Amino acid sequence: MPLGFLIRRAGRPLPSQVLKKARVTRAATAAIEVLESRILFTTFTVTTTADDNSAGSLRGAIISANQTAGADNIAFNIGGSGVHTFALSGILESITDAVTIDGYTQSGASANTLTAGDNANIVLRLDGAGMSNGAGGFTVAGDNVTIRGFAITGFSNGTGSLMGSNS
Repeated sequence: MPLGFLIRRAGRPLPSQVLKKARVTRAATAAIEVLESRILFTTFTVTTTADDNSAGSLRGAIISANQTAGADNIAFNIGGSGVHTFALSGILESITDAVTIDGYTQSGASANTLTAGDNANIVLRLDGAGMSNGAGGFTVAGDNVTIRGFAITGFSNGTGSLMGSNS
């Protein structure tokens, strides 16, 4: 006999049947939460090369990804053709949460497809030439971080411009 029928017929739920249903619901909810954490992610889209914290900027996307639980994506959709340069005037925020920053999502970019040689087309450039402190570009301070599809130039700190143990 279905649980719903028993509840309606008796006028109130039977404790053992309610507990059994509650256990199934908790287990199912836990399984869904695990799947969501592995499958679902938030995508932040960069639409400008402006060096500020606004929505649509690289800096703003990193801040938002750090504040959003779970793995995220940062994609690019900057108008116009050719190379788009992010001319940094200050240190980018450290990347503290799982994220993929994928420069190959920008129109005109393409990853290398050759086993020998390189036919990648990089159209995003992170440039630190305007920074007075010489600090690095991307600083990775979290796990499960992927950064790809960028030319990184103009940093003078001597340690490179992609720093962190998970870079």
